Amino acid sequence: MRASSPLARLLLGVCAYLPTIPAVAAEPPHGPEEPPPRPRRAREPRNFLVGLEGVAIQTPPLRPTAVRLDSRYLGNSTTLGGVGILARYRFEPLIAADLGIRSGSLRFRGDNDETALSQDIVMFEAGAVLFPARGDHGHLGIGAGWGGILNLVRYEYGPTRSGTQRYGSGLLRVGIEVEVLFSRIAFIFSLRAYGVLTDRKNTAVRGPLFEGATEVETTAPASTFQTFLVGSLGVAYRF
Repeated sequence: MRASSPLARLLLGVCAYLPTIPAVAAEPPHGPEEPPPRPRRAREPRNFLVGLEGVAIQTPPLRPTAVRLDSRYLGNSTTLGGVGILARYRFEPLIAADLGIRSGSLRFRGDNDETALSQDIVMFEAGAVLFPARGDHGHLGIGAGWGGILNLVRYEYGPTRSGTQRYGSGLLRVGIEVEVLFSRIAFIFSLRAYGVLTDRKNTAVRGPLFEGATEVETTAPASTFQTFLVGSLGVAYRF
């Protein structure tokens, strides 16, 4: 469009030299923009745990030669109850090494209160656990190991017929492990089979019951080769 008067041409010339006013950015309808969320810190791995266990140990029944037990009341197996201590270190997510001490006790009592027989065992073992199945809060493992057993058998047949037998055994074990993991606490269940080897003649005896006893009567009241089945449930603290 052409200007039709000198006044119009003057106004157009003045506007051409005016500075350009920058546009003001409009604020968002919901207030200023929020800062981005902070990244989460990676959880530190907890590779070491130590815990307490309740233990049940299924064993063949004792077969002492120094005294006579009625096999009709013994059955094919006996179960000892006890406690254990477990320590485990995870080298890698797939494999861990563990140490354990487990104990068990059992009492037999006759018709009169003066007759009793007791069995106590303490198992020392070391091994490794492979975890082929792992989740955020649970791991399934397969374990194997070796160790030894201290066996103590006490006989009480009145004040003049008491005695003890003490002997050792070696063990090999395999089993399965289940870990349920929380931030600091873990629940551990294990079911293990043990192959036990005992030198029956290497037995220490003490007490009036074994005075003048023959070598056969002092031998360990257990077979040379035995199989134990051990189940445990424990709670552990993770470091």
